[in-house]
Parts: sequence; structure tokens; C-alpha cells
Amino acid sequence: MLRRRGNVPGPARLALLLTALAATAIAPTVAAEVVSADLPTADPEAEGIDSGKLIELAEWIRDSKLPIYSVLVSHGGKLVLELYTGGIHRDHSHYVMSVTKSVQSAGIGVAVDRGLIGDPDRATISSLLAPGIFKSEGDRRRFEGITLKHVLGMSALDATTPPHDPSAAAWERQRAFWGARNRVAFAVTQPAISRPGVDFQYNDINPVLATGVLVHAASKSAFDFLREALFQPMGFKNAEWMHSDPSGVDNGGYGLRLRPLDMQKLGILYLRKGMWGAQRLLSTAWVERSFRPWIKTYGGQGEPNYGWSWWTNWFPSGWRGHSANGWRGQRIWVFPEQDVVVTTTAYLEENEGPTIDRVVSDFVIPAVERARGKALAPTDHKRARLAALLVALQRERPRGPKTPEPRMIPSAKKKEKRRPAFHPM
Repeated sequence: MLRRRGNVPGPARLALLLTALAATAIAPTVAAEVVSADLPTADPEAEGIDSGKLIELAEWIRDSKLPIYSVLVSHGGKLVLELYTGGIHRDHSHYVMSVTKSVQSAGIGVAVDRGLIGDPDRATISSLLAPGIFKSEGDRRRFEGITLKHVLGMSALDATTPPHDPSAAAWERQRAFWGARNRVAFAVTQPAISRPGVDFQYNDINPVLATGVLVHAASKSAFDFLREALFQPMGFKNAEWMHSDPSGVDNGGYGLRLRPLDMQKLGILYLRKGMWGAQRLLSTAWVERSFRPWIKTYGGQGEPNYGWSWWTNWFPSGWRGHSANGWRGQRIWVFPEQDVVVTTTAYLEENEGPTIDRVVSDFVIPAVERARGKALAPTDHKRARLAALLVALQRERPRGPKTPEPRMIPSAKKKEKRRPAFHPM
């Protein structure tokens, strides 16, 4: 484990203030003194992290011109880097794509911890959903052998959707799914996977079964449950869940908009095995089960690498982490052994997806490994250089395509004017 340091010396405070000003350079209404109110900050060297590699990371983002919107790095729960590009500031929420699945999984965990949902290893979908959601007894019986664990492990439905499957049948299924008044009711009409618990199929209809389980157990929308259970205690701001169906059921596969800072908080919550400060929000058992890979995602080849809506990643350096993954470069990486969390948001093209892994492999890991757990001596030059880069990146022109999807443009304002009223099932 890396060694932590306590009080930050006087010169480091100046660097932190410069970094804070960099983080709020495009948002002058946010006072610099408030920047560390959500998460404590620390000089990288005080945390045993080489800021020289973080400077290289910032320079790579600057020179590559890739549409990377944010990079946050923390050690021991303390932010050592908070980087934004193209006029984005920390109160902007980002469309996090399939990171939504991992956030919803946390909500399921709270409901299990509270006794609202039974053991996911044993509780079947046929018993966890509202009885009226099934159109026929035959539909209900098809889910007697599918557990909540299967749903969280993407081993429940044979219902491919774009962009994972570009076929005409997948597009037709997607249109029917989007047009359904209640998407949970639509999901239970889809065919079950041949071998639950063995076969893996990543699709965006499967997670709606988990949404149905959560809302039936909690008698409120998934978004309202998450706000009460996690978002409010952790100080989330400007969170939004887009694309609810007409009955008010949230889209479990994607649609959440979150600040990168709040994504980072979720990673730290899992790093701390469910503790947020002195408050327990999730059980240690849930975090460990979520991280534990149990199903193989690559056609049954290799080691299991997917848990309960969390991926397991192995890096050439030997680091092993767990990640919430979203299309186009949305990530929360948690590295328990190194006490490190990394968050990214981006607008990468599909063939640029592996690029975002370089943030960790080429920069964060070397920054940590160079110190090998020992506190380093920071220099005023490095502090000033990093702070100047953060300001310059934030002040540059917005990145991304000339005509971006509106949902992908980070903003502090909501994207949808209103949410449909939730109707209990």
C-alpha cells in the first residue's frame, strides 16, 4: 500500500490553491475555498505519486486533441488530479452511458442490504417482479430459473440491441423497446438466454429487469431510490436520469448524467467497501460480490472478468482493478490494492475506445509505481506547471464532433424538461 501523509505543508497549500483555481477557472462563481468541500485534495507527492507523470498525462491530452472531457485521480480518497477540458467545470454533469448499469447495481445492493430484495444468488426474477408485469403464465415460468445474479451478470436475456448488434432484428427490437409504455413488461417477453450463468450476452434490455426488481421492492422510481440512498448522503449535484418510459421506469442500461466528481465518489465508496466517511451506505459483502468476477465475457474464453455490473481489468504492470464502463470513454476504475480511483469522461469514437485505457496504463500506474509507496519531495516548478496545464486545458475550445449529440454535451442544466410520473407496478 502507498503511504499516506497527514497535514499538507505550507508550500503545498499554494499548489492546491492553484489547482483549485484551475478547476474553477471557467466557473468563477464557485469559490476556490469550496473546491475541497466534497473530496479532500492533496499534493500528488504527499500521496506518493509522481506529479511529473500527471504533467505528462495533461500534455498528452493537450497534444492529442482527443475528445477527453475529464480525468480525476485520487489516492486514499484524496484528489490529486482534477482535469477538465474545453470549458467544462466540475458542476457539469456528463452522460455516462453504461456506467449507469454499475450505479443501478449499487442501488440494488442497498435494497438487498435493507432486506427489500432476497439473496440475488437464489431469488428468481419470476418471484422478484410484480406479478402483473407478466402477460402470461408462460412468460412468468420462463424466468423461474433466472436469478437476480444472472441479470446483474448479463446472463439472462437473449435480446441483442445496437450498437452491440447492428442487425435489422436488433434495430427492430430496439425500436419496440423504446416505444413500450412499460419497458419491464417488454423485457419479460424477450427470450431467455440458453444457459443462464454460463452464457454472457451484453445488451441494454437485460438491465431493465433489475430496474423492475428495484422499483417493485422499493415502491418508488429507481432514480428516487438512488437519490435517497446514495446521492444525497454523498453530496451528488446535478444528477439526472434520462429516457424514462411513460410509466416512469428508468432505463437501467444507460441514461444517467453525473458529475465526474460524483462518479469519483462512487468509486471511493466501493474502494472503502461501502463506507462514506463514518456512514455505511453499502455492505462490504455487496461490494465484494460486485467486484468478484464470475462469468466469462469473451465467448467463454479466458478467465471470468465480469461480476455484478462491474468489470475486472488486468494491466501489463500487474495491477488488477475493477471498472464501471461506459461507451465512448466513460470509466470509473477502482484499484483496491493501490488505494487508487480514476474517473474519465469522453466522447471517443468506437475504434478509439482502448485509448482511454492509456490514462491508467501509461500515466497513472507509472506515477504511482515511480514512488513505490514513498512520499516524494514536490517542487514548486512541478506544481506551477501542472496548475498552468489544468487552466489551459479548461480554457481551450470545446472538444468533440462539430455536431455532437445533445445528450453528450456536458452541462450543469438538465437535458429533459420533465420526468414521467412513476406508476407502481
